[in-house]
Amino acid sequence: MSKKKPLKIKWPDRLVGKPYAAQTLGVSERTVRRLIDSGDLPAFKVGAQWRLLESDLAAYVAAQRSA
Repeated sequence: MSKKKPLKIKWPDRLVGKPYAAQTLGVSERTVRRLIDSGDLPAFKVGAQWRLLESDLAAYVAAQRSA
């Protein structure tokens, strides 16, 4: 029998939660949730917690600055 090697996933950047996103954007966690619900800020759930890619936060800020 051959042993299976564990799957290695290389993440492009750091996963962060709503509190970090809110602090970074200078808004409340409720506002972050509204941005997620509207589709303006990409996010996904891990269990009961929302997770965002740090690069998506940076992209959102860049888009807001150019608007």
